Amino acid sequence: MRNALDDLTRPAPPTSLRVTRTAAGLRIAVSRPTDLRPRELLVYAHAGPGIFRSLRGTRLVCVTRGAVCVDKRRRRGGVVRYAAILRDRWRSSFPLIAGPVRQKRDENGRPGAT
Repeated sequence: MRNALDDLTRPAPPTSLRVTRTAAGLRIAVSRPTDLRPRELLVYAHAGPGIFRSLRGTRLVCVTRGAVCVDKRRRRGGVVRYAAILRDRWRSSFPLIAGPVRQKRDENGRPGAT
């Protein structure tokens, strides 16, 4: 029962995570639940199509009070996955993890996502 109570004290996780290409980089948009406690959104990136086992080996893309951030790091043909976590004053939500995103060059020679 201790773990169930621990889960109840966490903020609700993000409800959706969408990655789209922009001229500035990859735009990560996160939908928040109706839970009003979370103060910050943290977005992490991890190279390759593999699963997130922990945050070790990941890169913090942004910390924001909003719902959108842009990953400006350029990758040529690489694959990246993103995880979004909401954090309130005391705890962090469980992560919401996006599927693999492959970078490719668009018709103008700019990196983009597929």
